[in-house]
Amino acid sequence: MIKLIGYEKSVGSFTPEGGGSAIEYNNRNLLLITNEGLKDNQSGCIHAVTKVKTSVLCASFGCTLAEIDQYLDSILDREVKFDYGMVQGKLGVTGFKVLGDKK
Repeated sequence: MIKLIGYEKSVGSFTPEGGGSAIEYNNRNLLLITNEGLKDNQSGCIHAVTKVKTSVLCASFGCTLAEIDQYLDSILDREVKFDYGMVQGKLGVTGFKVLGDKK
């Protein structure tokens, strides 16, 4: 079980080392609880944070950037599932879906 319990907006820009033009970013750090992958000395649930590009969230949910936070608010406390793949040379979230009904 992986459950979405909150999110943090991460929006801004940075200049790469060595110069060049600024690169803008717009992500959501999804705050999760899970009972998957517990160590022998753990029980119950642990917390996790997963950074997801808003473009991936919008594509997964079929919504616009202006609607993404409202949509995330509507699925808080729901079980979710992530798809992973290569994103700009690193393993990252490539898809996201909500499982089951809100309880």
